[in-house]
Amino acid sequence: MNEPTYTFTVPSIHDDTSLDCRIYHPKALSRILHPDEARLRGAIVAHPYAPLGGCYDDETVLSVTECLLKQGYVVFTFNFRGAGDSAGKTSWTGKPEVDDYSTIVGLAIYYLQNLTIDPSPIELLLAGYSFGSLILARLPCISSIMQNFESAETGTAAREIFLRAQTLATQTRQVESQAKSSKAVTIGGEETPSSSRRRSRDSRRSAEGRISEIPHQIKSHIKRQKNTHREEDDDEDDDANIKIKIKISDSSSSSLIKIKLHYLLISPVLVPLTTLLLSPGIPFTSGTSTAAAETTYLMRRHRTLIAFGSADTFTSSKKLKTWCERLAEKSSGRLEWTEIADAGHFWREKGVMRTLQKSIISWLDAP
Repeated sequence: MNEPTYTFTVPSIHDDTSLDCRIYHPKALSRILHPDEARLRGAIVAHPYAPLGGCYDDETVLSVTECLLKQGYVVFTFNFRGAGDSAGKTSWTGKPEVDDYSTIVGLAIYYLQNLTIDPSPIELLLAGYSFGSLILARLPCISSIMQNFESAETGTAAREIFLRAQTLATQTRQVESQAKSSKAVTIGGEETPSSSRRRSRDSRRSAEGRISEIPHQIKSHIKRQKNTHREEDDDEDDDANIKIKIKISDSSSSSLIKIKLHYLLISPVLVPLTTLLLSPGIPFTSGTSTAAAETTYLMRRHRTLIAFGSADTFTSSKKLKTWCERLAEKSSGRLEWTEIADAGHFWREKGVMRTLQKSIISWLDAP
C-alpha cells in the first residue's frame, strides 16, 4: 500500500480541536489530472469508535483505502477527536464528530478542485466503517457543509481548511509538473499567522451561526431539512450531480462545480432502540413516522453500498438485512447491499477482506 503523501493536522470547524489527517495519492495521479480525464475521484474513509481503539490505522480502514487507491481515488483519512494523536475526547452526542467529518469534506473538495487549473467535476465517495458509518449517516447535505466554508471569516477554522487545501494542492501541482515522484510529507502548524487566528471556542456565538446547522429541537431540524432537500433537488441534474458554487482561490470568483456523490457504509451499527440507521442529514430520533419518512432521502438520491458480515456481533445480520431491504425498495436501484458470508464486525476472518474489496470494486465499476 502507498504511504500517505501528506500527513498533517487541521482544526475542526466545530471548536478548533486539532485533528490528524492524511492524504493518499494513487500511483497514476498524473493521468488522473490530465485535462481529458472526465472526473476527479476522491474518497473519505472514517474509522471505528475511538474508545475501543479505532483510528485511521485500523486494518479495515487501511484495506479499504488500499482498494480505493487502486481504483484511482485520492483518499483522505483522519482521526476523530479523541482518536490517535487528535486532540479532545470522544463526545456522547456525536455532534462534534459530525463536524469533524464535515471538516474533512470541505478539505477534500477544495483540495481536489485546486489540483487542476479549471474547475472540474468531482466524484466524491463518503465512506465510514462501524462508528464511522454512524457519523456518516448524520452528515448534512454537501451544499450545507460547503456554506460553512464559503462564509468563513479570516482566522476561523473553516478559513484555515480552505488555505491548507489550497497550499497542499499547489504543492502537488508543482511536483506533478516537474514529473518528480513525491515523497511522504508531514506538515504541522497552520496556514494563518497565530495572531490572526480566531479560535472557534473564543468566538462561539458567531461561529455557531455558521458552523452548526443542527438545531436543538428535532422538529425544527426536520422542517429545515425538508427545505434543504428541495433546494438540493433544484441543484441536481438527472445524474444526481450536486451543483454548488465555491471559490477555488482568493483571487478567483465563485465557480459552479459538479459533485457526483456516493456513500459506502461498512458494518453499520444500528441505532439503539430502533431498527433504523438514520440516513445522512437526519439526527438520531426515536423512529417517529415523520423521521422515518425522511430517513432514506439522500440514499435514494445517490448511489450507496452497504456491506456487512453474516457473523457481525454488533448488530445481527437479520436486522441489517431487514433494514437494507427496506432502504433498497425506496431507492430506485441506487442503494445496493451485500452480506459477506462468515465475516465478523472486524473483518479478520480468512478471506473476508478480499471479498469485501471485490464487492467494493464491482460496485464502483458498475455504470
